[in-house]
Amino acid sequence: MLDNVFLGNGLTIYTPAIEMKGSNALSIAITQLVGTVAAAVVATEGSYDLQTWSPVGITDGVTTTTAAPSLTKGISTGVYYRYGRVKITGGAGNTIINVDVGLLALG
Repeated sequence: MLDNVFLGNGLTIYTPAIEMKGSNALSIAITQLVGTVAAAVVATEGSYDLQTWSPVGITDGVTTTTAAPSLTKGISTGVYYRYGRVKITGGAGNTIINVDVGLLALG
């Protein structure tokens, strides 16, 4: 979804919008390729119209990343919107990351 993206100190980036297609959860995997500090804060957002985005979901296992090289993964549940996306905000240092997001339908 996002490959070799520069995430600067305090910079916020977003994944492209994902049509939820009846799913209610997102699986998230972030690989930190460069960076010596835990640098990214991860949140999930939802939208009905691709214009207005709201914080949503309960994230399990993927709220921050660790120093490179690292893989942080988890699930964000409760995404009851037509569209979802992942918001990543850089922390104390500059990093390069990869982000993969998939749909899940949890009962």
